[in-house]
Amino acid sequence: MQDDWRVGAIIQYLETKSSGDFTCVRELCHKALSPNPDFPRDPGFAESKDIGMIMNKLPDWEPSGRRRLDGYGQQRTWKKKEKPNTGQQTVEEWKNLELPF
Repeated sequence: MQDDWRVGAIIQYLETKSSGDFTCVRELCHKALSPNPDFPRDPGFAESKDIGMIMNKLPDWEPSGRRRLDGYGQQRTWKKKEKPNTGQQTVEEWKNLELPF
């Protein structure tokens, strides 16, 4: 799986998701892996299994069982984990700070 081009494409798409968001294999196939987003294709059994294995290895995502997702119906889903509050600010938070002078 390390040399699989789909890993990079999936990670790049998932970076647009916020903590607490859900995703499924069908969404990933449609939005991250489809060569033409105007004509998305549904994944086959083997591809679904491969994408599921990729998702199970991503540290920021956890399996969350079956649920209904808008546009995709009943699907096996993964939820983006909440980031623990370490007391340190992220780059985005630093960018949004107003300087006192």
